[in-house]
Amino acid sequence: MSESEINVNEIAGHAVADLVESFLSSVGNNTKEQIAKLKIRVGKGFSRYLSETLDRYSKFKTLINRYDAIELSNNYVPARIKNGTDVFRSDDFFASLVENKRLIVEGTAGLGKTLFVRHMLRHTILYEKKFIPILFELRNLHLDNSQTLTANLVMQVAHYVPSFTEEHLRFGMERGKFIIYLDGIDEISLKDRTRYASEILDLAYRYTETPILLSTRPDDFYIPWETFRVAKLLPMTREQTSLMLSKLQFDPEVKKKFLEEITPEYFQQHSEFLSIPLLATLMMLTYSEFSAVPNTMHVFYEQAYQTLFHKHDFIKGAYSRTIETGLDVEQFRQALAAFCFITYLQERFSFLQYQALEDIKAALSLARVECHDEAFLKDLLVTVCLLQRDGNYITFVHRSFQEYFAALFISKSPPSEIFAIFEALVSRGRVDAVIRMTLQLNDGVVEQEWVLPKLRAFDKAIDNAKTDFDLVKSAVGAPQFRRGVVFAKLGKIDWNSLLAILNEYSPHLSLLLKTDDYSDDAGRILRYVNQQQALADKEQPYNRAALGAQKRGAKGETFNLAVLPSDFLNDLKCIKDAARAVRELQRIKVILEEKQQDKRHDIRGLLSKYKK
Repeated sequence: MSESEINVNEIAGHAVADLVESFLSSVGNNTKEQIAKLKIRVGKGFSRYLSETLDRYSKFKTLINRYDAIELSNNYVPARIKNGTDVFRSDDFFASLVENKRLIVEGTAGLGKTLFVRHMLRHTILYEKKFIPILFELRNLHLDNSQTLTANLVMQVAHYVPSFTEEHLRFGMERGKFIIYLDGIDEISLKDRTRYASEILDLAYRYTETPILLSTRPDDFYIPWETFRVAKLLPMTREQTSLMLSKLQFDPEVKKKFLEEITPEYFQQHSEFLSIPLLATLMMLTYSEFSAVPNTMHVFYEQAYQTLFHKHDFIKGAYSRTIETGLDVEQFRQALAAFCFITYLQERFSFLQYQALEDIKAALSLARVECHDEAFLKDLLVTVCLLQRDGNYITFVHRSFQEYFAALFISKSPPSEIFAIFEALVSRGRVDAVIRMTLQLNDGVVEQEWVLPKLRAFDKAIDNAKTDFDLVKSAVGAPQFRRGVVFAKLGKIDWNSLLAILNEYSPHLSLLLKTDDYSDDAGRILRYVNQQQALADKEQPYNRAALGAQKRGAKGETFNLAVLPSDFLNDLKCIKDAARAVRELQRIKVILEEKQQDKRHDIRGLLSKYKK
């Protein structure tokens, strides 16, 4: 009997036995013999559920090891997670989850969030006897959003335990018998987020004994979830990167040479790529072809695409598979860019085969490329390997590829369509890098058609503002407070657009605004409100509006900053930072206008010089 079988049986005999016995005892007159028989039957079902779940999530594929899945236990490099001021290795993070009960682990694209969640699931099954883990990948909600989240959790178990119902799940969660892992909350579509967010929060508030862990990219929509603490998945260190790459099955000579290149200085210079597991793997692939590493993301992804298109089997040596579609590298790129743009707009990251073929047909038509849709899908799956099969579904090997090629499509779109496209993108918040890469791919057109029109919209707001609060209110909208400044109504420019522009042209300020760390402001506001309450209790003059705003805030609404005195208001750090951001946009506008003017002057000079 294997280690996993021993531990699985121990878990099934401990947590499941307690669950079944307490449930049966509470719902009817069952004899001890009936309970004993049912415990055996249900226990066997849970044992099979845990064994097969362990087997399903104990292997994974990479861009290099894409034909045969590799073992998670032998190849996973433990991640580092920052929770408050503490930094944990993923091996030690379970105790923090059990203690905090409600955790969101956020990390940028390619950091290995899904592998981290699978690692936590495996750890729970093998070593924690108190909990029965349930993992649900939220991207699957794109395929069928007719079911509740709770129903989906039940289905993960009911296939193995036919008598398992939602009543059993809720009963077990009340008693802390389950631990829930939800992977990829950022992959819930915008139209479904409110519904599923409400259900997640309902589970969190209702079942206080059940630990719940969610993974996501950095996003705005879960910031108000006060019951959840947010931990951050940290980029890899040089030692972690070297260990991860050394485990991959790859040309030994290339791997050895590349690992020797990763000196402390080299790692520091290319940390944007090397500290991210996916990008570090891609970097080794492109290094084998180009013997160099680019300094910008879009060039990096282009080189990765060239590598995957022209050299399709890194494990078995230089071997070129036939491109089923017969397309050349440029035609294939155009069709792929259209496919990624279409699926990105739909927020579709997983497909059933018929859905993938539908989107491919639309993409081939949009790109004006002629080939068979099934051949194109086969190339994406087998030849170029940007898609992969995952059970009955097809997924991108990583969403960052979808984002790069979507950005490529946008960068080549007609200038007249750029403004509408970008307005649609910024409504999604800060969940991906499409805007940034599009600016890098075609900054001139995007600046002319979207950035500058957005920045020119609030010129008068800056000129007429007398205070920081007036400036922010006029430019971005009426400021509210919830862990930082938010906006109830739109001003001349929306906050997402402001952040997107700052992220490209003033990244340090953008990073400051994304910290959401305004606890000092929150404390000052609370003390002010308490002072007003004390005055009210003494029947002395007080700020009635501030107390009303606080009461609404206690019900989950934002705090209306406009009710605060002017001098107090303009001394808040969140207002100062927001005003600083608006003034920075004015500086960026001047720089970009000069840049556009210089370009026009240079072009006219060249035309004049060489005109016959």
